[in-house]
Amino acid sequence: MDAGSIIFAAMFWVFAVLFAVISLWIRRRVKPIHFYTFKDPPKPEELSSVADYNRENAKMWAVCAVLWGASGIVSLFSLAVGGALMGLLSTVGVVVLVIAYNRIYRKYKVGD
Repeated sequence: MDAGSIIFAAMFWVFAVLFAVISLWIRRRVKPIHFYTFKDPPKPEELSSVADYNRENAKMWAVCAVLWGASGIVSLFSLAVGGALMGLLSTVGVVVLVIAYNRIYRKYKVGD
């Protein structure tokens, strides 16, 4: 474990903390959250349960935080594996987030 590994792990942990804060913020919200920056959030009447919708979104971001935090620990022992994990979380992870959010939205959307 050298200084480079520690700095690389710290980058993971910064993202992990950011995603954990997002998760906590969503869990406490009364209004529905939005995922896409270019779209307005769903209206409360569009959802069967705003609390459950927000709770599932909070879980999604909490899982993201845990994955980034755990990857930081792995990167302390192997920069190559840490780099691969960062690449996967930054690319495939974004796609997984979009798919997960769309599944949550469809689950709680009223109608259709």
